[in-house]
Formats: sequence, structure tokens, C-alpha cells
Amino acid sequence: MDRNELRLSPLALSQDALENAGITTYEEWLISTKRSTSCDDAVRDTSSPTDGIVARLEEEFRRLQLRKVSEWKRQQELARCKESIGTLKATISKPDHCVVVDTSKSITFICLLSLMAVQASFLSRHSFSVHHAIFACYILVATLHLLCGLSVDDCSFLLPCVELIVGLSSDYITSKERLLKAFPRDIRTVKKVLRLAPVVTPFVTCPRCFALYPQDKDVPDTCSYRETASSEPCSEALVTFKRTGDQTRTIFVREYLHQSLKSWFGTLICRPGMESLLDRDVLTEGQKSTVSDIFGGTVLQEFLGPDGLPFLPSRGSEGRYVFGLSVDAFNPFLNKQAGKKASSTAIYMVCLNLPSSVRYKPENMYLAGIIPGPREPSLTQINHLLEPLVEELLEFWTPGIWFTRTPQWEHGRLARAALVPLICDLKAARQVMGHGSHSARKFCSICQLPRDEINVTDNDNLVAISSAEYKRRAMKWKNAGSQSLRDKIFKEYGVRWSVLLRLPYWDPPRFTVIDTMHTVLLGHLHRHCSILWKMNPTISSGPGRHPHPSSGKPQGEGLSNKAIMSIALDIRSAPEKIIRGKRKTHLWHFCLANGIVTGGSMESYGEKELQEKVLEYVSTFSLNETRVLNFL
Repeated sequence: MDRNELRLSPLALSQDALENAGITTYEEWLISTKRSTSCDDAVRDTSSPTDGIVARLEEEFRRLQLRKVSEWKRQQELARCKESIGTLKATISKPDHCVVVDTSKSITFICLLSLMAVQASFLSRHSFSVHHAIFACYILVATLHLLCGLSVDDCSFLLPCVELIVGLSSDYITSKERLLKAFPRDIRTVKKVLRLAPVVTPFVTCPRCFALYPQDKDVPDTCSYRETASSEPCSEALVTFKRTGDQTRTIFVREYLHQSLKSWFGTLICRPGMESLLDRDVLTEGQKSTVSDIFGGTVLQEFLGPDGLPFLPSRGSEGRYVFGLSVDAFNPFLNKQAGKKASSTAIYMVCLNLPSSVRYKPENMYLAGIIPGPREPSLTQINHLLEPLVEELLEFWTPGIWFTRTPQWEHGRLARAALVPLICDLKAARQVMGHGSHSARKFCSICQLPRDEINVTDNDNLVAISSAEYKRRAMKWKNAGSQSLRDKIFKEYGVRWSVLLRLPYWDPPRFTVIDTMHTVLLGHLHRHCSILWKMNPTISSGPGRHPHPSSGKPQGEGLSNKAIMSIALDIRSAPEKIIRGKRKTHLWHFCLANGIVTGGSMESYGEKELQEKVLEYVSTFSLNETRVLNFL
């Protein structure tokens, strides 16, 4: 049986299909081997030892035919399944005005990676921009760089070495010179060809106010941003000039790179197995007696889409996805007491549709960008850096993003996404949402309670602020024509403008979450261990052991055990003298902590009145119990 007979047989399998690569490649090898054996038999005697080889080849042909019968039946069944949903796919059409992201190349590249073990003859049958030998070198260098941690400089050394090896072993290649000429010199070229480099938009950012200027447009020499209509322009230098020989180059003072959310999510959804995880029914899995995920709460269960219907779960070919945003600063020189003090800020998101077991893996998290240091953006300056992200989120909301091809929807599908929770520490959360700090007059971002009534805990007297009212106050602050008017509005409402308020669905009071690491681990638990339990990592301790009295190390709030006992003795002998020397603020918080007062505000009590209450309270304690006054 020759090659044409095999290809035209009833059980012929398409050689262009990736799933048939193993069978068709092996079939071609059998044909080639049988042909060469037949040519040898023509010049040999009839008693040639190749008779055994021919018999073995015939046996392999029969076995391969049985394998093709099995594969043919499997693909027929698959074709019937596709035909049953063919009508549905035919009705899927790209909505008007939506943004299109081409993900077909991502699918092709992932398939090629999964078939690296296939012979070069298979790779050569598929259109690819480079020779299959160079493609194999790309994979090798990219793996060493991305997975093994090989640096860019080391890759620059490795690439010429691999080129030399390919050149020495490719004498049989007729186009050797052209092959070696196309060999890359930089790892960035490799990542670009393999579509491993993220799609980013470069901006020039002002070192003073953090205003952004796209690099694909004319960038001014100085920053022209005005905080208000009556404010003077920033005028900070954006470019500098460097002279090299007879040439003068323009260099941007500071740059900011924003990674495309559309491109990143298109790559994520095309990864094997990811689409099924993203499209799972998150609401059904969240309906458990014990809430173990964010979808078990009412916020996402009641969250409405642009059509006024529940946003979740995904509907057919239209995917619905929810993201969480986090903004956090870090010291690139590590947090050392004697080290350099600098701050860079990361903006990143997680897709909450993924199961919690894989949601926070680095490869599944979206890094929008890293704000360059050495200082953090202050107050509303963070809005400049969040603006590109908000623009993409608006496109994801309506009209949506159309991906041309995904593993489960070869004709394309529509994706909508929403940003719901803002997950930060208290400082960053207040800055991003545009609310004042915890020490502002309007300190609460949920209700309208003023700071002088901070001790009111009766829920009936707390008036929650609505999303519409919050946005109205923020817009009033934004439209103020001068900085003094803005300061007046902020003092009254405690709200500034946030670029996240451009999202029509975003509800600042309900969608802002203080993360557990800063709240519990670094907040309450840290204070409980270091102050109340007086744990100190520099002092040896354990069952039956106590710090050496001569160590002089601080215990609790800056006082040693010896100093605490001294205060206790003074209070025992002359409590009035000690207590009347304390500030009113300390007396007030001591009364709250010990239940001496149960309501009202500090302003409703006089200093002498608080002193009398504390004196009366202390008089009922023994010497050891009086050590609680370390709180003062």
C-alpha cells in the first residue's frame, strides 16, 4: 500500500489536525521504511534477510489500521456532538462596538508547546514564523530564563552558544546561512516571538504629581497638569538630554508601564483547563452553610449586570468574571532599619472566579503596573496611575471584550468583567477610594458619624451613606474650582474624587475591604502579643523563665517591668499625684478600656471629672492589680 492509497482510504485521517499527528507521523515513517526496503530487495537475492523486516512492517501496518479504525469512530462521535451544537455556535455573533482581542495565536502556540515531542516533520507542516530548529532553541532559552531564573545577561551569552552548536551540526541544511542569520541575539526577541512577553503600554510619568503622558504621542518637556482650574501647572521636567559624541538623545525622567488587561486575560483563558475553572457556577458552590468564599456573601449574589439582571454566573458563550483590586507599597531595598528608605507601589488584581486553591498563584494574578519610587503617590495622585486600568474595565463592562477563539469556543466568545472588592490596608484603601483617613472629622467610610461621636455604638443612631450620595460628594469636590474650596468640601464631607467612581456599578462603602494581613496579623494580633502578652523576640522566654531584670529592655508600651512597678508603688502611696499629672486623652481612653464610662464623647466630660472617676476606680485595686495603669 503506497502513500496515496493510505491517504485516500476510507479511514484516512487529516494530516493537518493536531490530534492526528502521532498516527500520521508514524504512518509516514512506515511508508518510507517499506519503500527503502523494497528498493534494497530489487538488487538483492530472493533470500534477502530483509524478509523478516518486511513481515514486521506488514504487521505494523495492520496494527496501525486497527488503531485508525478506533480513532475514526472516536472522531465520528465527536463530529456528531459538534453537529448537535452547531446551530448554537452558528447563532453566536460578535456584538456591535465591542473590543476585539485576537486569541487565535495563543491557542496555536499552546498547542505547539504541547506537541514539542512530535518530530520536526510535523512542525514544518504548520505555518510558523521561524524554522523549527530555531523554534526549539527558543523554547530552551525561554525555559531557562522564565522557569530556571537565568538572567538576561546570561541569556545573551547562551544564545550565541546555541547558535554556534546549531551551525556546527547543520551542514546538511542548504539554507544554513539564512538560518543562522535569523538567529536571535536578545532574550526579548525570543519572548516576543513566543508571545511570552506581556503587552504593555508605556507612559511617561511626572516625578512630582504622577500625571501620565502616552509615549506614542508628543511628550512635553515639562508637566502641564493642573490640580484645579485655578492652579498653576506642575512644570516638573519630564525629559532630560544626554549627549553621546555628536548626538544628543532624549531620555524620559520616569516611566510607567501598564500591562493590558485584555491581552492578559485572553492569555489566561486560553491556558489548558483555565476556561472551565473560570466558567464554573460560583454562586452554586458558594451556597453552603459555612461561608468559605466571597461568593457566599450577598454582595456578589445580588450584584446586577449592565442589563439589570444578576451579573453571575456566566451565560452560555458570554463569560462573566469578577476581579478584586489591591494596591500596596513595598521597599525595593527590603525593610531594614539601617537600609535605604524608598517606596514602590504595585497595582494588581485577582480573578475571583478561579477557585481559592489557584486564585492567588503568581501565574494567575494580574499585575497592572508598578509605580516607580522613591516615594508613593499622595492623596489623589494615585488616580493618574489607575486611569488606564479603569479605561479597560469600562470596556469589559460594556460593550464587553470579544475573544476571537478560546479552547471551548472556537468561533469566539464575549467576556464581561467587573471590579468589585478593593482589598488594601487602611491607608491605601482610603486613598484609592477617595475617603479621608481614620483621623479625619468624617472618619467612617460607611456611615456619617463624626469623629467627636466615635463612641456611639447604637446602630439605630448610625446613618449609612449611600453610593449615590458618596459619588455626589466626590463629584462636588472634583468640580471645585480652587484648592481652598476643595479643602472646605473635604472638611465637611471627608470625601475626595476617585477614578474608580467612573465605574457605574462601583459602590465605595460596600466594596472596600481591609485585608486580614494588615488588620489581624499585623494589627490586632501583633498588639496583643507585643503589648498585652509582652512578647519580645530579643529576650529569651519560656515556661518558668523571665527576662533578666538588668536587661533594661522595654516591655509593652515603652516601659520596663521595673518602671511599671515603680508607677504602681507611686499610685499606691500617692495615686492622686500620679493621676492628676496625666493628660485628659489618656484618662479618657483608660476609662473606656476599663468600663468606667459607657457612652458619650470625651468633650462631654471635664478633665477633673475624669480624674475623680479614675481615682475612685483605682482605690478598689491591690498593688498587683494597679499595674494595669501602664495603659496611662
